[in-house]
Amino acid sequence: MKFQISKYKTIFYFFSLFFNYILNAESAKIVSGPILGYSTLKEVLVWVQTDQKSNVKLEYSEIGNSKNKFFSEEIQTKSKQGFIAKLIANQVEPGKKYNYNILIDGKKFQQNIRKYFKPNLFSPMPLMKTLPLSPLPLEVVLI
Repeated sequence: MKFQISKYKTIFYFFSLFFNYILNAESAKIVSGPILGYSTLKEVLVWVQTDQKSNVKLEYSEIGNSKNKFFSEEIQTKSKQGFIAKLIANQVEPGKKYNYNILIDGKKFQQNIRKYFKPNLFSPMPLMKTLPLSPLPLEVVLI
């Protein structure tokens, strides 16, 4: 009887330590970013760097319509790439503003700043300049 009780105590302590380790395991943190990258008519890039390997995703919704949420593709940050994730919001409409959150391993990264982005209303034309190199055809150079 005494042997069985100590056997169960040992098993209980083992599982207690194991679950304590799992529950207190430190999740990844953002060390740089989020930083807004390029913005076009139909997509916006958000750059983020974590401190360890993790799965990162962008959650975003139009301001005033937070029920309709969109998600970027989930990116796994890796040591080889410096734990960097380039997240693309590709379900946006030109001129509308969107709130966004970073999800790390399925949990919202809490930050005390308001985060939003706005896709471009139009794509500007590249600057062009004509250079007369010969009398007949003009050469167009994009600057």
